[in-house]
Amino acid sequence: MTESEMQTLMKQYAANAVLYAKENDGVILDYSEQSIVAVDQILAALTSGGLFKISELVPEQDENLWIICKLFGGYVGEVIARNMGATWKEKTLASGATTIELFVSNRITATPPQKVWKRLTESEHDTMLGYYRGLQHILGKPLFVPKLSG
Repeated sequence: MTESEMQTLMKQYAANAVLYAKENDGVILDYSEQSIVAVDQILAALTSGGLFKISELVPEQDENLWIICKLFGGYVGEVIARNMGATWKEKTLASGATTIELFVSNRITATPPQKVWKRLTESEHDTMLGYYRGLQHILGKPLFVPKLSG
């Protein structure tokens, strides 16, 4: 896949996350930093009954979970791209498998879809907001402080 095709694909995943959030959760995702808080709320709702147990997923469930990860990972990646500058790239691993990476500010590599996977399968405390702020910290950018709803 060319770099241009990868950019297009990930933008489409992000656009599909916007539709998913609106249709399933009544949430408007607008690509702002504040919208990452809403992504965390959506992911929390998905795991309200507990984290997904990989060993218990049938292949179709595993595939559907990866689609969710690509949607919201793509969305968070697009927020990162718009606020910090980033480009999507495909990387071939030693095993021959491929993975999606985000090259941020020409300095570091991030993997938002894998981060969503980790959030849904390993730790409800591993938030996308924390991930975003961690990237800001590494890059020496001012940390985003979300507005509290009330």
